[in-house]
Amino acid sequence: MAKDQALVVLVRQRREAHGWSQTELATRSGLSRTGISAIETGRSAPSTAAALALAEALGGRVENLFALAGSSDRETAWAWDPPQADARFWQASCAGRVLRYAVEPTASGTLPHDGRHRHGSTASAGDPERTLIVAGCDPAVGLLCAEATRQEGLRLIGLTRSSTTGLELLDRGLVHLAGLHLGAGSDRSANAAAVRARAGAGYRLLRITEWEEGLATR
Repeated sequence: MAKDQALVVLVRQRREAHGWSQTELATRSGLSRTGISAIETGRSAPSTAAALALAEALGGRVENLFALAGSSDRETAWAWDPPQADARFWQASCAGRVLRYAVEPTASGTLPHDGRHRHGSTASAGDPERTLIVAGCDPAVGLLCAEATRQEGLRLIGLTRSSTTGLELLDRGLVHLAGLHLGAGSDRSANAAAVRARAGAGYRLLRITEWEEGLATR
């Protein structure tokens, strides 16, 4: 590595997004706590094996954890692989880095995109710092998105995902919010138990709506 190419390390931001201590990350990755501390503070550059172990433990890609200062890797990372090379995208700042999200139908309908990935070039018109991504299957989340824009000036993008998938994406630091309805109305602790079992501590549950389902017959 050339001396003028400083390494940008985002391990601490991803770890804290999971609500993990350095000790817990060390256990999950197989590295030592002192080694993780040295990597997070820039006192030690990670080996290839250490970088891969951290990426696997944190549920992302190596390029989402490490980049050369001045490179565009941080800005051009995709939250997940786009369906095609020439994809339109939104951008959002999530867990300490800017991610791209391939445009898809949302709970609010079709939203204007920020740019288009074409032949390695991009253009961006959105504000990643004022954008929140929510993954869930509640069709009424579009109302929440509209109110977030009207009252707070935030762009809330509602992606249609199952409760389990939304929680997994939240745990991996790829979305800001996950819509959950994993428990029956009679057991209000079921959602909290599901979050603890899959994602551990460090998350807050907000009760927004309750669903009632039934079967209509003639």
